[in-house]
Amino acid sequence: MVLVWRLDRWGRSVTDLLATLQELEHLGVGFVSLTEALDLTTPAGRAMAGLLAIFAEFEREILRERTKAGLAHARENGKRLGRPATAAVHAAEIRRLHRGGVSKSEIARRLAIGRTSVSPNLGTWKAGVMAKKVFWGPVKPRKQIAVGEKVPLELTGRERELIMKHTFAGNNLTDRLRIVPSPGRRPYYRFTLDDLDELAGYVAAEANHAKVKKLEKELRRLYSRIADVLESYTDELDESTH
Repeated sequence: MVLVWRLDRWGRSVTDLLATLQELEHLGVGFVSLTEALDLTTPAGRAMAGLLAIFAEFEREILRERTKAGLAHARENGKRLGRPATAAVHAAEIRRLHRGGVSKSEIARRLAIGRTSVSPNLGTWKAGVMAKKVFWGPVKPRKQIAVGEKVPLELTGRERELIMKHTFAGNNLTDRLRIVPSPGRRPYYRFTLDDLDELAGYVAAEANHAKVKKLEKELRRLYSRIADVLESYTDELDESTH
């Protein structure tokens, strides 16, 4: 039996409270709140829990709409929601300057990037690096795909749970995650780049508001993996080919 003074002492939101109450019920543990006279061991208490479920879904929808509005506003203002841009985005300009005889140091200065980022984008190796066997090869180019084409994202059971239970991602993103892979098969799910960008935004938003350190770390690791996939593909034409 769990006894609390008020419901707000047990859950930070209606959604959080309901999830905890359902878990306690599943474990066969009673719950009583003195102030609200809520006792899940009685029919009246279970009915009250049902009403909480309705309000929890309403609260979740409101927060989801706020998150979606915030993401849309950020995009309208030109904010990049995926992984921060790296020196790889300057690859075409780096090669152009290098062909024009500009030194690597000067290229780094002009583009405001580290000098060590220049050589990988030129696909070159330094003799000293080779001698030390530091395998630092050229940056892997993004794979060109068609607009709307779906790419694979491997997700563990825990990562699927994080997305479905701890973010406000809509059904357009979460429905496919309800399919559990057959034993022995790798858990791949397919998303468009726009879907992945939106999913990354939801995961990042939840990570920024997570109050439990362990949950925050898990969400940030998941965000990093989604961002890695985003960085591996592009549906935009390479301007250097024109």
